Amino acid sequence: MTHFLKLRGLPYSATETDILTFLSGLPIWTESGILITLNDDGRPSGEALVKLDTEINLNDLTEYNGKYMGTRFIEVFPATQKDWFGEEMRMKMSDMTYVRLRGLPYDVTKEDIFIFFNRLMISRDGVGLLVGPDDVPTGEAFVQFMTREDANLALQRHNQCIRSRYIEIYKSSLTEVYRAMEKQYEINREEILRRSRHRPANFPPKFTPDPYSLNSYYTDGYSFPQNKSSQGPMRRSREPKSRSNPYGGKNAVKVESQNIGEFLGPLSIHMRGLPYSATDKDVQDFFSPIRVAEVKIQIGPDGKATGEAEADFFTEEDAMKAMEKDRCKMSWRYIELFRGTSAIGI
Repeated sequence: MTHFLKLRGLPYSATETDILTFLSGLPIWTESGILITLNDDGRPSGEALVKLDTEINLNDLTEYNGKYMGTRFIEVFPATQKDWFGEEMRMKMSDMTYVRLRGLPYDVTKEDIFIFFNRLMISRDGVGLLVGPDDVPTGEAFVQFMTREDANLALQRHNQCIRSRYIEIYKSSLTEVYRAMEKQYEINREEILRRSRHRPANFPPKFTPDPYSLNSYYTDGYSFPQNKSSQGPMRRSREPKSRSNPYGGKNAVKVESQNIGEFLGPLSIHMRGLPYSATDKDVQDFFSPIRVAEVKIQIGPDGKATGEAEADFFTEEDAMKAMEKDRCKMSWRYIELFRGTSAIGI
């Protein structure tokens, strides 16, 4: 039985509609359940992943495996949820539109960076400020732009100033981002374990999120950055720590949580469709017996719950298991779950 499929040998011009037609008869989760994968240069790889609405028997695949799409012989075989999420994350960062900033003021904000790159299009979720293990800013950041052209134009602002600091700007790479994510994952895990040893069992430790699901903001280049997502502030008890010298301490990577938004990391799940009266305990009970590290219920500008939340987990395995609750009920409401990204969906 499987919930996911992989197709190989697709024409490079194949679209989601072509795949829906090819797999006609299977319970595909609409076009959003089709992920056409790209190479690192941004071109179609000839492969795709498909998410099914219901589990199917592997024998049902024999009808499709070996069929032709145009003149191309298509292989169809089972895939896993891990394949889907891994490829989804890789594709979000496959386009080489990243730059790395160094020498930032210790109190720099994402607004400062948006203003610094005015007239350039920063992608949604496109700014990540790095801090060390003790929440000490490193004076560095990653920025992702909408196009390679804008990323190249950003490099021309090398040694321009934010306030009194000259900012160094370097082209980044997919490899560099992956390495930072891996380092972040280890820091998050160690911090969760450390905090869990110093808190009562019924008081979950706070989770320091991942930098590269970056924040849901963009700029049109002419105005102050506006929040274009449906996400409001989070109802969350964690208070930011005071900052100190950004260049002291170890150079491990974490991202600071700022008031203008929150990050979603590899151990996070976004929830949509919650009853407006849902509490942290309701969310914990929803995922039981899986332990939830932290619940962040979103609050809109009017001070009311939006029906959305983030749940952080202690391990990758727990987060994967929690995704099996997708479309289960909380009270009378079906709850949608989204892994490692906001529900606005990049």
